[in-house]
Amino acid sequence: MELVNGLALAALTLFIVGFIWAGFNPIQRYLTPLRRFPGPPPLPFLGNLLAIASRDLTAYLAECRDAYGGVFKIWFGNQPWVCVADPELIRRVAYRVLSRPFSPADAIHLLTGEQYEVDANTLVFMKNGPAWRLARRAFESSIIHPQSLAGHLPAVWRCVRRYTPRLERYAATGEPLELSGDLADLTLAVVGEAAYGVDFRTTGTEEEEEGGGAAAAAAAAGSGSGSSAPGPALVRAVRQCFDCLDVNKATVYGPLKMIWPGLTPLWRWMAEHMPDAAQTRHMQARQKVADVSRQLMAQWQAAKAAAAAAAAADATGAGAGAAAAAKAADGGAGMQAFVEVGGGISSSSFMASLLEGRRGAAKEEERLSDLQIVAQCLTFLLAGFETTAATISFTAFCLATHPGAQARLLAELDEHFARSPAEGAAEGGEGAMPELSYLDAVLKESMRLYPAGSALIRKSPEPLELGRGLVVPGDTFVCLATHAVMHDPAIWPEPEAFRPERFLPESGGRLGPLAAGGGGGGGGGAAAEGAAWAPFGMGPRMCVGSKFATMVSKAVLLQIYRRFTFELHPKQVLPLRTRTALTHAPRDGIWVVVKARPASKEDVVHACAVAAKHGLKVSPRGSGHHYGGCSLVRGALLLDLSALGGVTVDAAARTARVGPCVSGRALRAATAPVGLHFPGPHLSEVGLSGFILGGGNGWGVRHWGAAADNVVEFEAVVFGDTPAAAPAAAAGGGSSGSSSGSSSAGPRLVRVSAESDPELFWGLKGAGFFLAVVTEFVLRLHPVPAALPLTCAIYPLTALEQVAAFFQRFHTSLPTCVEGSLAIVGGGGGGGDANGSSDGSSGSSNGSSSGDDSGGERPEWRRPVVTPVVIVSCTAFVAAGSPEVEAAYAQLRDFLPDTRISIQEGPLPYDAALSILDPGWSWPGLCMYGHGCFVPVPALVAAPADDEGVAAAGGKDCGGALAALRQAAHTMTSPRSILLVCPSAPSTAPGSSSSSSGNGSSSGSSCSGALGFRDTFYTAAYAMWTRTHQGPAADGDVAHAAWVHAAAAGLAPAAAGLYVNEVMHDQPGNSQVRASYEPAAYERLRGLKARVDPAGLLRPL
Repeated sequence: MELVNGLALAALTLFIVGFIWAGFNPIQRYLTPLRRFPGPPPLPFLGNLLAIASRDLTAYLAECRDAYGGVFKIWFGNQPWVCVADPELIRRVAYRVLSRPFSPADAIHLLTGEQYEVDANTLVFMKNGPAWRLARRAFESSIIHPQSLAGHLPAVWRCVRRYTPRLERYAATGEPLELSGDLADLTLAVVGEAAYGVDFRTTGTEEEEEGGGAAAAAAAAGSGSGSSAPGPALVRAVRQCFDCLDVNKATVYGPLKMIWPGLTPLWRWMAEHMPDAAQTRHMQARQKVADVSRQLMAQWQAAKAAAAAAAAADATGAGAGAAAAAKAADGGAGMQAFVEVGGGISSSSFMASLLEGRRGAAKEEERLSDLQIVAQCLTFLLAGFETTAATISFTAFCLATHPGAQARLLAELDEHFARSPAEGAAEGGEGAMPELSYLDAVLKESMRLYPAGSALIRKSPEPLELGRGLVVPGDTFVCLATHAVMHDPAIWPEPEAFRPERFLPESGGRLGPLAAGGGGGGGGGAAAEGAAWAPFGMGPRMCVGSKFATMVSKAVLLQIYRRFTFELHPKQVLPLRTRTALTHAPRDGIWVVVKARPASKEDVVHACAVAAKHGLKVSPRGSGHHYGGCSLVRGALLLDLSALGGVTVDAAARTARVGPCVSGRALRAATAPVGLHFPGPHLSEVGLSGFILGGGNGWGVRHWGAAADNVVEFEAVVFGDTPAAAPAAAAGGGSSGSSSGSSSAGPRLVRVSAESDPELFWGLKGAGFFLAVVTEFVLRLHPVPAALPLTCAIYPLTALEQVAAFFQRFHTSLPTCVEGSLAIVGGGGGGGDANGSSDGSSGSSNGSSSGDDSGGERPEWRRPVVTPVVIVSCTAFVAAGSPEVEAAYAQLRDFLPDTRISIQEGPLPYDAALSILDPGWSWPGLCMYGHGCFVPVPALVAAPADDEGVAAAGGKDCGGALAALRQAAHTMTSPRSILLVCPSAPSTAPGSSSSSSGNGSSSGSSCSGALGFRDTFYTAAYAMWTRTHQGPAADGDVAHAAWVHAAAAGLAPAAAGLYVNEVMHDQPGNSQVRASYEPAAYERLRGLKARVDPAGLLRPL
């Protein structure tokens, strides 16, 4: 008995020791060359699993790269991984180590039974050999060869065309859309049609899908099959497969295998016979996807059998019997659940390539087995599902957070479709994929920031020398951390910033290796910089579907952004968090608001009619002036008018016909060559629509009046009565879709001038966005010299009172052809970011974060040290050397020369002079919040001494204007914030009178319109700062907004009214809009709105 007890105790001791030994793995930890590799210290048994699970694998590898360099090791349980984050080493390893890689599915959920065999036989995880070469050859013939790849493009166009009505519904209702999940339906439809020739019924609206499902069910019933449309069920199954691959949702057997890999057969047996809920869910999902592959195989075989039977019938004359046999074969297979489209399962499809290859193989060893074919179909479905959807979603996120890049992309697309009208007009835009350099650059930059695969994992069968005395032992996993390389600041300046220009020749390689955009993803060149961009991997084991995925992504982006744009919804979690499972994808989804982007004026009328029919509000946006969110109206159909561009200049008539989304820069480019000028926005990229419709204080406002004062005619969609309004078809050559001269209510396109409808014409000049959707402007132009005289004097803040008093006198003495302004700027100037950092290191502008951000507390915002200066600047719109200009500039030259910091003076070419403000108001990651009001000129400095002074100043307590500016200057929260005082629109515009000499002596032409508070100072506070990767709290958003609120409150007692284009639209109520118009004008506008917008579909007054 004692012997038995002793043996039992010894066995138990040996088991415990062996268990601990196997879990701790001391030999690999201490007695192999791995001990030379740096890396984070592992925990016993668990290794670095806890840190990986808490941070996400992608983020963890990046942190380790920063801490330990380009080569390091981490521990997955007790299994060591050698991680390589050096481009040259990645390239070398990718081409040398070709063995079967690590399978995430089998690591996180132990695959059992048939699913284990399926996983082992996929092209991705198959061992090298004849079967691997056969499988890869099938992929190459179907989705790699250029000719077969181009053959799939019509299927992609069809899928996008079926999908876009869903986006139209979201645009019409304003409901938030989780884009990454929704696009997965589209990408699965593309896989189904392009690869198999069948419709998975995952696109279209819910009603269409329900109808399609009913149709399929009816067809199935007619053929003796009781199955229903499998598309939605397949989508759920594939999503479940991806969801189960999240480390945090793993089966309990996954960590056990990582800790004790030697006991893998035991864990696999237990997972098969005693599965937990996670294991069961994953196996069922994978089985569903595998069953679809078998169903597709059976459908193809049934079709072949039917074709053979029909051929035999033709040969023997027994047509009826053969047809019945073919129908029985088809019905018996129960395949009517899949609807064949695009010619059915074509001979060029992926499935046909696999099956035809097997039929044509002369030797058994050259044929793929049923199991191997099922495995490749599973690879195609899974690889084409979430990866492409995530890539497109990440790209949409980047564009939504970088409006400048989005505007440039839209301009390229518009130019393409305008240049190719036949292609642009074709339904769905079917045709060859166009070469669009900026679209390519946007996609490449998005894939650099958010690659679908963040690492490549191989297993080296033989020792692998990495240099510097580091040797990877044989049979060790090697992780190629491509994501970390693509975020390496030593390779990519500002690696976290979204900069598509990296991949354009214009960057000259300053923003990263230009060769990386082409070499890295195309098979791996010899240069190390080719490995710096490797979202698809490289070498023989690189993603076999890279070309197909790129084509699909570009095609989807091309067609979607042709008609829609996206803005982030408040539900979106920022900074963007990602998770790594089988792919790198958004952790919380990407929540957007879909905006309709009409491609023509007729589209605008149609969209307005749909909104009116369903009682939806309409909110047009013309790339506009309202950075405060005027175009964002809850529950409204947002019309993005950015496709309506174009400028036509009539030099003889001195007019220009422009679209609503033409920028100030684009208009100048068209008018400057013929020596003409429009008083457009002070910032070149501001769109004309919002600027003009709110009045528009622009370049030369004192001389020619506001922008709205220089509109000759509007083309607009109106919703109510327009007495005697000229229909657009007659006046402008376009079709309005309405009867000529009709006064009946309803959306229609009309032309509005002082003659056709003087009341609406008056209202559109300053309150246009409340009354109509303007689709075109006819503008009055004015002669201008080729060079403009400028001067700029800078003073310390201590001289503010003296400078302000001088500027008040100076302004009243200036001829109208000279425009002067006073600005108090934070001194942020050139190199530093707008949050006070001098090295720019915090200037990340893509608002993203890999993985969970729970690893540490966000730093609190601290007010930077700001040393404001006072600037007085002047721009003259007459030739240099004019006596009135010389006299005016002499006044500034002689003012406080000893106190002045500097003065600059001299003529600049016209376009350079009107672009001079752009650098200070535009940079990556710019955030802006501001408020503008009109202050009577006497109220800027001098407080009234008695009631007469108050009356003279416009009935306001005007003593607080300068005091408010001084207080705001001393409390600036950002070195790039600005306080501005400049002239407002005049009551008369001397420059618009033909008799005016330009010196203001003529009375000029009278200005009229809804824009009020003329002959005042426009006074504004703009908080400007940079969005960094740390997020809004650390960037001080609340403090910057509070600074604007305080400045607005200080200016309020002196203000005569507000400027509707730049009030704080996020404030509750409608008081700020009401305060933007003089009382009589406001009541007049209310009556006008009741006539032209009786249902109140546009923004309320």
